[in-house]
Formats: sequence, structure tokens, C-alpha cells
Amino acid sequence: MQNLKNKITYIFILGIILIPSFVKADWILGSQLVPCNPTIGEDGTMTKCGFGDLVQLANNLIDFIIYISVSVSAIMFAYAGFLYITSSTSGNIEKAHSIFKSVGIGLIFILGAWLIVKAVLVGLGANQSLLNF
Repeated sequence: MQNLKNKITYIFILGIILIPSFVKADWILGSQLVPCNPTIGEDGTMTKCGFGDLVQLANNLIDFIIYISVSVSAIMFAYAGFLYITSSTSGNIEKAHSIFKSVGIGLIFILGAWLIVKAVLVGLGANQSLLNF
């Protein structure tokens, strides 16, 4: 029962952190997550979204996921450090080591994938303004 209560608490706290970003569809750096905003002009014509807008949306989503994953990994590193410092048994120390290792490997994997995608886009001649380095 206590384990379920802890999981619900973690999900609640994570939801409080993430929900404002999802509600506004506005991400951390201040630009819109969805770049295209079709409008109807005075003459009745509608501006449409293009392929560039789709590429920009994909880039914004990737960057948004990177920001969220780095934030969550920082929280998990802090939790593992708290476990490590306050533990009096070797079981909690091993659990802290396991969390450090898992979060570190996951973070390296995510950032490595991001780096590979950005390198491929630059190699294919993608517009530098879309990459936001």
C-alpha cells in the first residue's frame, strides 16, 4: 500500500510540473510548440501550413522532450543522492547506485540520440535556423 501511495505522489508532483506546458502548448524557451497558425485573411484566403512547419514541429517536439528528460533526470539524481546520504543499510546504498547508473545511462542515450539526429540534419543541409543550436 505504501508503494502505491509513493507512486501516486510521484505522478502527482510530475503532473504539477508538466501540465502547464501541455495546457498552453507553449514550451520552455517561449516559442510556440506548434509553429503554424493558419489564419483567414481579409480577402477570405486561408494561409496553410507547409512542410517547413512540420519539420519545425518535429524539431520543437524533440527539444521539448530533451528539456523534460533532463529535468526529470536531475530530479532522479537528487533523489538518488538523498537515498545515498541518508541510508543506513547497504540495500539503500545499492538502490542509490542503481538509480545513478540507470539515470546516467538513460541520459547519455537520450542526448546521444539527439546529437545524432542534429548531426544528420546538418549533414543533409537542413536550414540552420530550424536547428536552434
